[in-house]
Amino acid sequence: MSNKNLKLAVYTLCHFTTDFICVFTLFSRVVGSSMEGFIWVIVYHGTAFGLQALAGAFIDKHPSVPCGIAAYALITLGFISSFAPGMLIPAVALMGLGNALYHIEGGYVCLHRGEKRIAPGGIFVGGGALGVGLGGYMGKLYRSAVLAEDLPFLLLFCLMPLALMLVFPLSSAERSDVTVFGILSDKCTNAAATALMLISVFVRGLAGYLIPVKIPQGLAGTLILSVAVTAGKMLSGILADRYGARRSTVICQTAAAATAVSSFFVPALGLLSVFCLNLAMGVTLVALSDLSPGTSGFAFGLSPMALYAAYIVYGIIGGVGPLAGILSAAAALISSALICFTVLKD
Repeated sequence: MSNKNLKLAVYTLCHFTTDFICVFTLFSRVVGSSMEGFIWVIVYHGTAFGLQALAGAFIDKHPSVPCGIAAYALITLGFISSFAPGMLIPAVALMGLGNALYHIEGGYVCLHRGEKRIAPGGIFVGGGALGVGLGGYMGKLYRSAVLAEDLPFLLLFCLMPLALMLVFPLSSAERSDVTVFGILSDKCTNAAATALMLISVFVRGLAGYLIPVKIPQGLAGTLILSVAVTAGKMLSGILADRYGARRSTVICQTAAAATAVSSFFVPALGLLSVFCLNLAMGVTLVALSDLSPGTSGFAFGLSPMALYAAYIVYGIIGGVGPLAGILSAAAALISSALICFTVLKD
């Protein structure tokens, strides 16, 4: 395994544990608290997603800052302090900031490789999706006292990858070197293309919330959904490298729209729709980086901001009926496919 691929594997594993411990804390410590909604939506997601582009802009200008190590330090401090009286809100804010910083570090690992491969971006992001699913499930077990005695082992499990990150740190050069992938069409100006790609991310995120997914309860259902999302993200760049960025994203999002509509009649297809929806993730990250090659950390952080906006909007309109939700999701996915057809090239 090359040094670049080894670092990608290390930082993907760290991404898993980063999201695992953050989501575990939300489910184990925040759920049921008097300020659950505020802490969940504003403090954590507002920090981890809403501030990610600002974190990226900072690291773009200060590449010598070891943001991966700083991220783990903030997350660990937040996790420990969440058990102190009156510290839940600042603890979650620390974890959200750490999560934002860590995503930027991972962005450099997958985007600044000196090679025009889209696959690393999807692989890195996929690791976090699995951490979110399992972190939530384990947090529920802790809240029900099933895992109460195993808390120190969970923290140790999440900190172990930190040792690997110390062994395989990113240098300032690795954060500064830029890879231009050349997947953008010349049909749009950079400003228009950036706006369109962020709209694409927003509507895909909204579609992901609106598509009904029928899965078993408990660990089996958690694993099924988490693996479907993780596999979709990880395969996204692999398919784009093989078949072309525009072709793969347009076909996959069209398939996601078709299976979303079909899920009204065959509920099991909702899971397939979510899988297909995530097959555009790797291309999105690379496209945003190409649109802002000198500030790729900032560009990498724009996508989570669009997802955060989708999260907020869904919280407002989430009460729609199943058919309305499915049709809205399908329309959003077709819109995203058309955007990718316009902005990208093979």
